[in-house]
Amino acid sequence: MKPASWSRLSWVGGLLLGAVALNHGQQAQPTPARPLTWEFLISKNYLPYHQLKPEDFPIDDHTHPKFGFFVKCFVQPSFHFVTGQSPGGYFYIHITDWTIFSGLNKNESFRRSNLPDVKAALPAAQAILDLNEIYARQLAAMLPGDLPVGDGPTYEKAYAQLVGRVTGLVQATLANAEKEEEAFSDATSGGRDQRKARALGAAIKKRLTAISAATPTPAVPAIPPVPSVSATASPSPTTSPR
Repeated sequence: MKPASWSRLSWVGGLLLGAVALNHGQQAQPTPARPLTWEFLISKNYLPYHQLKPEDFPIDDHTHPKFGFFVKCFVQPSFHFVTGQSPGGYFYIHITDWTIFSGLNKNESFRRSNLPDVKAALPAAQAILDLNEIYARQLAAMLPGDLPVGDGPTYEKAYAQLVGRVTGLVQATLANAEKEEEAFSDATSGGRDQRKARALGAAIKKRLTAISAATPTPAVPAIPPVPSVSATASPSPTTSPR
């Protein structure tokens, strides 16, 4: 079953007798000016990756009424960077380390009150969350030398370029997750084939288990030998239609 609609940051597909929708996203809101923490995100109902439970999905009979189940994932980078300025006044920004926060956006995940069997929907929903986590961990494992840099004639332009490139990196990586989610939907008839959903979900879980969740110790890249300042940022990737 083809997804009902697509956009750069969301994925929706009918599942389980037409009663379930899965939504894939990559943007956590709001993002504070201070370094991002799980404590802050959890307080805003952005939950770390985990095995899904029925209570993760508040009852909502009004949003997307044609679906009985809706799952939204997120991936949010937060990074520390150093800023240098060349003798000619050109600015350079390098990421020295970063953290990827990922999991379930409970604000936009829900179930209908008349969904007959919530637990039956969980294997397909978990497979989507697991795919999101696979690609989130791939991002988390990237070393500073592999991450985007920003440069420009002013600090503002250099920083804007860095944020744009980080956003592009996250979007490009999660585009692969979206392709896998579409393939999962097709292979399981939109999740209706529960046995196939469980089998494919188990294979996805095996892939996830094989990926280390730990981010490697960052190495500081070379920067121009000029005075520099350091800071932390948690930019939110912008939403743009596919």
